[in-house]
Amino acid sequence: MTVRDVSHICAKTSFHEAIPKIFQAVKDAEWDSDAKVWIFDAARYDEVIKKLEDLKNVGFLPRINELPTFVHKLLKTPQKSTETDSNILQSMQTKIPPSVYERLMEFQKVGVLEAIKKQGKVLLGDEMGLGKTIQAIAICAFYRNEWPVMVICPSSLRLTWQAEICKWLDLPEETIQVIFASKDRVSSERHFVITSYDLASREDIKKQLEKAKYQIVVADESHFLKSREAKRTKKIVPLLKRAKRALLLSGTPALSRPIELFTQISALVPSFTTAVQFGIRYCDGKQNRYGWDFTGNSNIGELHWFLEQTVLIRRLKKDVLKELPSKTRQCVYVDIAAQSKQTFAVLMAQNEEINERLEDAKRASNTKHRQEVTLEKRSFLIQMYRQTGIAKLPAVQEYLRELHDHTSKKFIVFAHHTHVLDSVSEQLNQLKARYIRIDGSTASQLRQDLCEEFQNDSETRVAVLSITAAGVGLTLHAADLVVFAELFWNPAQLLQGEDRAHRIGREENVDIKYILARGTLGMLVCLLKVCDYTLADGTAEDDIQWPLIRRKLDVVGQSIDGHSATMDTIESTSARDEKEKRLQPTIDEFFGSDDPLAELVDGSMELAEQEKEAHDKGRQSLEAVIEAGPGFTAVDKLSDCDASQSDDERNPSGKIKRKHIDQQDAYEEIQQKPKRFHGGKVDGIS
Repeated sequence: MTVRDVSHICAKTSFHEAIPKIFQAVKDAEWDSDAKVWIFDAARYDEVIKKLEDLKNVGFLPRINELPTFVHKLLKTPQKSTETDSNILQSMQTKIPPSVYERLMEFQKVGVLEAIKKQGKVLLGDEMGLGKTIQAIAICAFYRNEWPVMVICPSSLRLTWQAEICKWLDLPEETIQVIFASKDRVSSERHFVITSYDLASREDIKKQLEKAKYQIVVADESHFLKSREAKRTKKIVPLLKRAKRALLLSGTPALSRPIELFTQISALVPSFTTAVQFGIRYCDGKQNRYGWDFTGNSNIGELHWFLEQTVLIRRLKKDVLKELPSKTRQCVYVDIAAQSKQTFAVLMAQNEEINERLEDAKRASNTKHRQEVTLEKRSFLIQMYRQTGIAKLPAVQEYLRELHDHTSKKFIVFAHHTHVLDSVSEQLNQLKARYIRIDGSTASQLRQDLCEEFQNDSETRVAVLSITAAGVGLTLHAADLVVFAELFWNPAQLLQGEDRAHRIGREENVDIKYILARGTLGMLVCLLKVCDYTLADGTAEDDIQWPLIRRKLDVVGQSIDGHSATMDTIESTSARDEKEKRLQPTIDEFFGSDDPLAELVDGSMELAEQEKEAHDKGRQSLEAVIEAGPGFTAVDKLSDCDASQSDDERNPSGKIKRKHIDQQDAYEEIQQKPKRFHGGKVDGIS
């Protein structure tokens, strides 16, 4: 016996002349000749079982595999909300802040509604890119009178959760605690406490979390709990069971391997079945000399029905495609090591000393000295930019490892420095992942072959690309996700990188992830220090150029497309506009018209104008626009070569032969002697 849907049950039988007569006597029962099963009304289940058992009276004793108790119980008494949908929607509008509710798409509002109907105990299994985080935050907001909230997530996502909670719910940062070490003390005064799976499973942190008795627990990427024998599962599942509301978020609920769902279901469903019974029923369980083998699957239709009726909320992109923007951008905030923070403290001290000398030169009206110090300042920015990429590497590698292990999606990783590209490649090699890599050392005749491999080979899941060398001219729309491990000076370059996946011929939307590291302060950290400026929350938002770059990404995109086709998932529009109002005077002051650095940042606006003109004339290729766009004549000296420079663009002395280079190259060409080349690769920036 197995459930077909909420109203019908299927019975697969062996041959015996008495069995067909029983089902023929059941009202509305039908024989499905294709599936070779009897289908009957679920309300007549008990009647059918009794008639089959009565066959013993005629000398035939059938072996009946009845429905599991928890399934039978659900059929007899379906879970129903005590409130109507309209009443719940009205309560949602009242309890969920407008900054969140008004930004929810319709399918996301339905997701929040369903979670509330399920009493806040759900497995939110929406496909990646459909906004599970904002839905979870909205659900938490609905149950605000039950705060505080505990959030458990992969370590690489702790700061991302902190940022999104702050911005969506407009909460001060001090009301959110992020646990970074086992020695940290869990505060009972914070609205949200965020920790990693590893730390939550350590005895000292676990005891503190148990003592706090959180009524709302969020487990992001809950497939981290799939192993019944893992320490983290044994420690964390009891916390979920005790919570009044438990939100499990996973874009990859493993219905093809149901045993991986058992621990998550048992965390949400009271008095659920045992692992062995579950394995026999839904994992095609077989016993061998080593024990039980639960690696298969069986009765999947029934399991899916049970999950949808009880805890599962799952939508695929193809189901809600009309509601989705063509792109979804999100920041992924990561932390850096203490040693890297010390390095940046030293750099900050050096930066202040340079700024003081620059001010002295301005006051003395010494034009020559001012130019020299300005060049030194530019060189220093390059150094900080490179150091930012290095500082983020451990977190970037961890994020990519989790992405590779827990999704089957194809994705692109963009970076700028050779060291970062090499480290990403090394991580993928350790994971035994098949990938392509395109940078300035990649021969032009090989690039198309590599693109075709990524597009057509299902095993090649990752493309590692240099922002400047592979940002244009390549079609990689097989990718569902684009990850920027580093930012870049010119936002137009980032937009071009996004569009390697967002190309003509792609129907689904593309997720864009920007990895930002708080604590590095980014390549424009001196912007804050020079003007004695800090953000309202008292922190220097990592890669501090992000608000400026994000706005220019929007401007460039709108110039080309005529409208915004991107959803920014990191903060509400009002919060974003307010932050940019606070930041803009400082940007204007720092990038004044008398500062040559202004040309570098504002060059993207010139590029946007040219791209729009090209669009109006018939959408000339972006490559042609860039070739004809703003550039500089190459100079002899090169500070830090990058992977955008192919072998045919260099002569033995390291000078560049091409006529035009972009603003970033001009910016880098002012400092040192050429770097050395080894086998087509460069020591330094790539």
